[in-house]
Amino acid sequence: MATDVNGLEVVISENAKGQAIVLEGSFATITVNAPDIDIQTQGTTTIANMNISAAATGCAVNLAAGTKVEKMVLDSGAAILGTGTIDNAEVNSNGVKFETAPTKQEDDPSVTEPPVVTPVTPTPGGGGTSGPKAALKDVNDAPDAIAMKVALEKSANIYALGLDTEYYNQIVNTDRKLAVAQDMLDNKAVDYTLNTVQNYFENLTHARFVIETQMNIADSYFGKTPTIDEIDTNVEFIQTIRDQLFALPTEYKVLTLSDNKISDLITSLDFAKLQYAKITIAQDKVDLLTNLFKQHYSSLGQLLTKFEALYSDYLKK
Repeated sequence: MATDVNGLEVVISENAKGQAIVLEGSFATITVNAPDIDIQTQGTTTIANMNISAAATGCAVNLAAGTKVEKMVLDSGAAILGTGTIDNAEVNSNGVKFETAPTKQEDDPSVTEPPVVTPVTPTPGGGGTSGPKAALKDVNDAPDAIAMKVALEKSANIYALGLDTEYYNQIVNTDRKLAVAQDMLDNKAVDYTLNTVQNYFENLTHARFVIETQMNIADSYFGKTPTIDEIDTNVEFIQTIRDQLFALPTEYKVLTLSDNKISDLITSLDFAKLQYAKITIAQDKVDLLTNLFKQHYSSLGQLLTKFEALYSDYLKK
């Protein structure tokens, strides 16, 4: 904690990883090199220059109402919370989120994802702006999927944790959102940090969104008999799911969706495509797809299991 200071230059080193720091007073320079850190200002605080370095991944800065930052340089994605004033922001990284827009902002040409500026709106029981430490506690203490879903959907927590909700917000099926919450529980070997909660949430919601979108396409074939011209296009959703899951970073393919490793799902999708390609008679493909889409499917796993059974029947012909 640094309070009642005047003109101080502060460097927050990597050794402070995961800590909470409170600032109050007048600062010439604040340089943040520590990842997963929670910085809170209080009282009337002025900061001439604040630098969030590339090493400060998962950083969250909560600027109190009486805080003024003359210049902020962001070289890594960070969540900048609160209603304090930023006169000038220089954004050099993707993943930056502002609760209050800077007065002036300059984005480096290398930034492909413009900073998100969304005021936090308190939700019932959710409170207002929450610090990352409290938000992480909400997530890590969740005993079940329902509690985890509530913790992840609190608007204050979303911004305190710096969650990327692009895919989550596009998931329409409430059960699939609950499945995301269960995924977050199932994949939590140890308590989440800011870094891991951001990365797991982003990749798990991406996977769930891809599956929902393509399963909706599959569902549109319900009760229909495909024409010869449609027998290949009507299974393109399998390839699309496979390709988008395969595009996830390697380290996240070990995560599980409903107890199935993403890497195993990719293998199953590859196998289904290979099996389908071995069917050489067009009418046999028509018959298989007609039977496949005689029912609705609640999950990708259920559809693949049905496909395996129908292919097995085909081999017995």
